[in-house]
Amino acid sequence: MPDCRRGTLDGIYTAFLKSWRRQFGSIELDDPRPIADEAPYTFFLPLDEELDALKPGDFAKLIVRSIPPSPICSAERLWARISSISGLSMTGIIDNHPYDIPQLSIGAQIAFERDHVVAVDFLGDGPVIAPERSRCGYWEHCLVDKSVIEKRSRVQFLYREEPDLIRENDRFPDSGWRIRGDEAFGEEAIADTVSYVALGVVLNADSSWLHLIDAPIGSVFTRDAVTNSFVPAP
Repeated sequence: MPDCRRGTLDGIYTAFLKSWRRQFGSIELDDPRPIADEAPYTFFLPLDEELDALKPGDFAKLIVRSIPPSPICSAERLWARISSISGLSMTGIIDNHPYDIPQLSIGAQIAFERDHVVAVDFLGDGPVIAPERSRCGYWEHCLVDKSVIEKRSRVQFLYREEPDLIRENDRFPDSGWRIRGDEAFGEEAIADTVSYVALGVVLNADSSWLHLIDAPIGSVFTRDAVTNSFVPAP
């Protein structure tokens, strides 16, 4: 039988904590640059040209963290409509409802720095970005050994087959790439878990094979133990 009293006490404590955070809590903003450094193929910050073009009325997205922390989510991404800019400092008005940051509400003023901005949305036309400066993520999916994306091993062997994991209304389809790590080929190899993830997730862990990513279906490559480069496999 469930402990209804325990559930009631938990609910009372949660309500008390939320009320306390609303009255006495604060917020902090994450610096997104370390995240971008860690995941360069899936996490893109605005270009300098975009940040330079921001003006009052435009929107900036921020990563906001509750102090004390929320028991529901570690951080939230919120839009702020920019009201003023002074050098690298900006102020804005929160434009969407926080999910669990009771000390911050829509319409509240927030101060932030240029380096806090993770995305921009221009009220009018944004800057024209040269093609060589534009960025695209590698969002098509692949099958890969979990040891690779956890950086426990390098990409050792990869091949591209006809995509067979296509699902109806799949936003990001199967690329056909199948990627194995070092652990799969050792004499004492342990069974590795295979993950179905975006190509960019694999590249974040090991981008040494990026130059092969457009190779056609039927391609097979292995890492040469002497040169440490990829060569076609027989």
